Amino acid sequence: MRVLGLGVLLWLFSQAQWAELATRLQLLDSAVFYISPPMTIGLFLLRAWRWKLLLLQSEQRAQLSLWRAWSIYAIGFFLGVITPGRMGDLAKAAFVGQQPGLSFERAVASTFFDRILDLALLACMLLWAILHLGLGPWWRANAPGWSFYAMAFVLLLVAAILCWRLINGGLAKQFRTSKWGGLVLGVVGEMRKLTNRTGLQAVGITGVAYALYFFHTYLLAQLLGLGLSFADMVAMTVLIGLAAFLPISVAGLGTREGVLVLVMTYSGVPDALESALTYAALFFIACYVFPALLGLICWLANPLSFADLRALKIGWEGKNNPDA
Repeated sequence: MRVLGLGVLLWLFSQAQWAELATRLQLLDSAVFYISPPMTIGLFLLRAWRWKLLLLQSEQRAQLSLWRAWSIYAIGFFLGVITPGRMGDLAKAAFVGQQPGLSFERAVASTFFDRILDLALLACMLLWAILHLGLGPWWRANAPGWSFYAMAFVLLLVAAILCWRLINGGLAKQFRTSKWGGLVLGVVGEMRKLTNRTGLQAVGITGVAYALYFFHTYLLAQLLGLGLSFADMVAMTVLIGLAAFLPISVAGLGTREGVLVLVMTYSGVPDALESALTYAALFFIACYVFPALLGLICWLANPLSFADLRALKIGWEGKNNPDA
């Protein structure tokens, strides 16, 4: 499935005018190489602060410095870019598992809650982004009809009823006493603890972090001379951010470019295909390559081997299976 996005990217490049791409890259303002690094470091700092807040909530014995949280967050980002699935999130939990006073369940719960905050903010802005960019007619022409949503709602309702019966049925006891059941229930219990003042503080930090992120993407567009407003870039970033969550690409390659071509075409940007590909390349370097390099440096300074990951897994299994 992940090669689908790469296929879209290759097709878009095959349709582009390479001379126009080269011209746009030559006109790129070099200020981007001075602006992006400090903004990326600041964004990581805010997100690491949020994750640290969620991680240490109600854990009086545990200690984790902001620098250490920043380093672990950067390593998680690096591994998330170069590996399939959510290896970066697993690595964050593994690093935290080395800290005294912190449980694996709390590490997973805080990481999951961290992800939910990002996705929830973007999802809440989706309708505004579509309307602001004038994509309403395109959405109505390509979106599924009401019958699709009615069927999806019925299926979700049936699934919810079946899950509820399972939780309260005979299989519930087996699930609770199983290894994975214990982990799931432990993570759910830890996440419930985060729906309080700490969760609200994390929501506030999320808003500040995304304000900085949106401003960063706006500056990148200005350096390319795209002529798009701040609101245009915010709406565009919301769409490509949600597209990056689709499991059909690697690091958002292909899905990001496809959304940008669509949006820039509807926004009347000259040479929309070439503009989208140029901006996507700059965005990838500034928001993926440079942060990943930071994570690589942190990884080299404090590596975690696969043997460490296995040791963490064995230790967790032993804790949940004391008779093993």
